[in-house]
Amino acid sequence: METMILALWFQRQSVVSGDVIVLCTDNMLNAITPFIACMYCGITVNPWHGHLDKARIRHFLTQVMPKIIFTSDKIAPIIYEVVLELGLHLKITLVKVPVVQELSNEYFLKLSTIVRPIEDLVLNNNDEDYVKHMKSTIWNSMIVFSNQGDTPKSVNIPCTIFKSPRNKQIPAMSANKIGMWLESGTHPFYLVLMMRAILSHMTIINVPEFTKDYPDKVCQTLEKHKVNWLIMDSKRCKEFFLSGVFVRYNISHLETIIISDGPIIPYVHRGLIRTLPKIRILTSYCLPETGMIAYQQVSSKYGSSGRVAVNVDLMIVDLDSKESLGPNQRGEICCKCDGMMFSYYKDPKDKADRIIDKDGWFRTGDVGYYDDEGDLFIIGRVDEVIRYRNCYISAIELENVIKCHEAVDEVVVIPLSHCADGQHPVACVTIKPELQVMEKELMDLVARNLPIDKNLHGGVIFISSMPRLSCGAIDRKLLLHLVNYNQQFIS
Repeated sequence: METMILALWFQRQSVVSGDVIVLCTDNMLNAITPFIACMYCGITVNPWHGHLDKARIRHFLTQVMPKIIFTSDKIAPIIYEVVLELGLHLKITLVKVPVVQELSNEYFLKLSTIVRPIEDLVLNNNDEDYVKHMKSTIWNSMIVFSNQGDTPKSVNIPCTIFKSPRNKQIPAMSANKIGMWLESGTHPFYLVLMMRAILSHMTIINVPEFTKDYPDKVCQTLEKHKVNWLIMDSKRCKEFFLSGVFVRYNISHLETIIISDGPIIPYVHRGLIRTLPKIRILTSYCLPETGMIAYQQVSSKYGSSGRVAVNVDLMIVDLDSKESLGPNQRGEICCKCDGMMFSYYKDPKDKADRIIDKDGWFRTGDVGYYDDEGDLFIIGRVDEVIRYRNCYISAIELENVIKCHEAVDEVVVIPLSHCADGQHPVACVTIKPELQVMEKELMDLVARNLPIDKNLHGGVIFISSMPRLSCGAIDRKLLLHLVNYNQQFIS
């Protein structure tokens, strides 16, 4: 009922098909009502994370220009400040919590104050003309932000992503199961999960991100509610494994852990299977631009992202010639599937053409290969893969090994040109306060854990701090430039 009432309110606000509404909250369960109401009206939905800074909010607002923002009180004052700076005229609606009193009522509304008056008006009004032939408009698309690059891009995703069979394979859903995921609903995969759960009458638990003892809070919830499956990303999975939290609680009802963003570090994968022998540890390969590309059906090969999903065509192409490659040959991963992105929002068509070729193949920007049995392996991003002689080296793989040293705070592995070998990997490292480590220690650590081709042939550079983008991520391109041309940056 509330979804239809809110859809009527959209009509009264002159929000029509093609307009954009933002959902900005870490708990997407709070945003279900406006999300479904947008589907009724053909309104474009743009989900945001609930912990953005002013620079990122400003960037997003200027890209999508929404009519209404649904958010929580935690981030509402920041959004309000940016809206005033930009001189925008829009409504900011708080989905669950009390309105911040000192902010202007011109901008702020409570969701409850929208729904109840309109509900009373509709129920008590005998004039049927008031409800203007309210019918479901075709929901064309939604906008998600892809982090495939230095600056997030606005990706236009067709609504057919919700109908695609490949996005309904994992996890299995039924009314007698309980599921939980730890990520916010800014990725199409989680929005699909939300709709699947509603249609399956399934219980879903969303745990707010606590600043302290987050792994313990999650496992307490798993134990209390007897959760059957859990979805998390690879970074969170590593954090939970290293904390040893899984063995401190009774999570015997947990059947499956799904890693949502590709393979996890092999030693973490092996450790999880050893620690949780009765729980399936599955990985998947899922991008905002495409949805599900590959996934594991059973716990299998370490480092694998599983096999290609139903209704997905996949091809590996040579990085230089762009010719198709066979099994065990490394190149860029390309795919074609239903529900795939059809453009960047309000961006020139030629930008999309550089990502989707004339034959409809989407270039993921990821380097990988598939083996003789069809399992897909991701090596890393094209611009993060180091070409040493005839070997493609994953910078992430090297970084994961180096991070195991207790003295290492942050590490980025970059390629340095070499006249004979093409490129040499060099590790840029920051050290934790009051700890020390020698270059030889880190080089020996890599040599013990990886083949000789993947050794740190360019050595180790110790630096005082990492250069960063406005979003807080390490700026790899600037770091490479600084190492190459500004030797004074090296401590």
